[in-house]
Amino acid sequence: MEAGYGALYQVFAADQTYRYWKIAVADAAPLAGYFDIGRIVLGPAWKPARNPSWGAQWTWADESRRTRSRGGQSYTDIGARYRVVEFELGYLDETEAFGPAFEIDRVAGLSGDVLAIADEDASLLARRAVWGQIEQATPLVLQRAGKVVKRYRITERK
Repeated sequence: MEAGYGALYQVFAADQTYRYWKIAVADAAPLAGYFDIGRIVLGPAWKPARNPSWGAQWTWADESRRTRSRGGQSYTDIGARYRVVEFELGYLDETEAFGPAFEIDRVAGLSGDVLAIADEDASLLARRAVWGQIEQATPLVLQRAGKVVKRYRITERK
């Protein structure tokens, strides 16, 4: 697990279906003497047939507020910081668009959780994966014959 990101992801190459799951956690020398696990999620996944379009964006949103005194001194009220990822699936066929992409909007909506992983093989998985909520519902857009575009903006949950 990468320090500062507090998440560990396991992506399976194929669907796994079992009646029960057993998770074994072991650490030869825990620093704090205990494990702190806030949430474990097992659920369905969807990987589009084609990668997202170029231009995906990751950023940190910072809700801190800066004000100035009459004398010009700057003060900062520290607010929450969280990651935001924006990407576009620009090459969906109609089966994917009206199947999994449409279902994500129906099931998760703006209130449910989603996990966006840009590249499950990346060495920077903890930095590039965002567990959060869809910030704004966007339509499926038919761009050309048989190709549909869907945009996502996902804000991290803490």
